Amino acid sequence: MDAQSVSCSEANALVADLKAKNITVVITGIESEEQFALYQQSDANYYQGYFFTTPVISGQKELSGNKLAMLKLLAEVNDPDVEFDKIVETVGSDVGLTHKLLSAINHPSNNIPHVIETLKDAVNFMGLKRLKFWVNMMMLSEVNDVPKELLTTALVRAKFMEFLADKQGKSGDVDRFFMTGMFSTLNAFLKASMVDIVDQLPLSDEVKEALVDQSGDMGKALFVVRSLEQGNANMSGSSIDIMQVSSAYMAANSWAYKTMAGLEAA
Repeated sequence: MDAQSVSCSEANALVADLKAKNITVVITGIESEEQFALYQQSDANYYQGYFFTTPVISGQKELSGNKLAMLKLLAEVNDPDVEFDKIVETVGSDVGLTHKLLSAINHPSNNIPHVIETLKDAVNFMGLKRLKFWVNMMMLSEVNDVPKELLTTALVRAKFMEFLADKQGKSGDVDRFFMTGMFSTLNAFLKASMVDIVDQLPLSDEVKEALVDQSGDMGKALFVVRSLEQGNANMSGSSIDIMQVSSAYMAANSWAYKTMAGLEAA
């Protein structure tokens, strides 16, 4: 149902009726944080809208202490030269984060053949790249007062941009495309300007320009996925078949929701 045509009270009644019939309910057209707070009371399964894809962020706020600490941790974990032992030391110092991380990794949807019990087991099984991904996931999920839909949006963008990199013959850059998609909602998570955020992260100039200005190959890919989020199949001259794009976008959504299921079960 569309929030632009259904009032909050109407949504509450409709959602209750549909969920009683075991029907999954999605409320679209959520355009602001205030509107999301109102419609969230309906207890729908999912929410979509402008707020989750291009949130309006004030550039005049300073980061709170816990968010600044998280940004520093993100910088440390995503340092290109970081070693496994340093990640283990950083994450292992937080017992709660370690527990959630291992619980998420061991979720049945990930099809892990045996239980991963320690961070050392995790890196031996999945490698440093995938461990970094899960650490990023867990840190972002710990941010207070942020709807889970923002993390889902970040995951969809990351997976879809990975697909675009591969289809455009940039197999050597798939990790950077993925990370750019993952970090493209950091301004919403931290309620700060993207310019201020990227200046504190060890990112290449190309990734920074993509996040701030949507320029370069990664910036163009980010523009494509944002267009799809708003219902526009704008490929900006790309040679990739639109059917491939649609299929990849649906697959990215499916992957993101499965990943979120593992996170929520942690």
